[in-house]
Amino acid sequence: MAPVAPQNPRSPSTPAKGPVVAPQSGGADAYSEAVEASQANERKPYAKLLLWTIIVVGIGVSFWWAINFGPGLLKQQLGGSVPNPGQTIESGQFLPDGSGGGEGWVTAFNPADDSINIETGGRGTAEVFQNENETFVRLASNAGGNDNNLKVLIPRGVMLPLKGSAATIEVLLKGSEKAAQEFAVYCEFGSMGSCGRKRFSAPDRADVQIFDVLLNNVELAADEEAYLTFNTDLGAEGRGIDIYGIRVRQN
Repeated sequence: MAPVAPQNPRSPSTPAKGPVVAPQSGGADAYSEAVEASQANERKPYAKLLLWTIIVVGIGVSFWWAINFGPGLLKQQLGGSVPNPGQTIESGQFLPDGSGGGEGWVTAFNPADDSINIETGGRGTAEVFQNENETFVRLASNAGGNDNNLKVLIPRGVMLPLKGSAATIEVLLKGSEKAAQEFAVYCEFGSMGSCGRKRFSAPDRADVQIFDVLLNNVELAADEEAYLTFNTDLGAEGRGIDIYGIRVRQN
């Protein structure tokens, strides 16, 4: 019988048995992740504090705004004193008859009947002319000054229904001369309000100038009157404007 070769317990084909050691790099990564998670947890309270601070400040600003501005807005909605709107200028058809031309228009000044309602106060002139079938009044502020305003009375019966509402005022006019000319219109409505200065360029043919005004929710006092006031030449050269009619409409 052939002899049996002794077996090597550590033959290359047989792996050595023993404890397996894990790579060292994995432990370092786990440690880094733990540190980052801890830092993130430490930052969370500060983020929450910042969020709540923003919320509290926002609520405080809202209360401050409501206390300071809320009552004024509520008063406007309930019909109190209201601010004047910006100027709007349009062109269109003017029908100076007794009814104001329909569509809610009411005649406030008709030169054929209401020339007595003009007050010059020595600051200019007012003359009535008739051209074919049209009557107009020529207003001319004195030269050499910027405060030579001429007044046209707006009847109380026209003004009182407009209290507390928006209204559109329409003036049909043209420049009395062909030269370029700018004029101004002011609303002097006593306790019912004003509209500031409205500045226009006078057309060389009769055309309408339109602007809006918001009126206070009060009536004219017994000693008050309402006027539209005209400075016919902002260049202070004494040029006039020809007015064919004024009408108003509640909006």
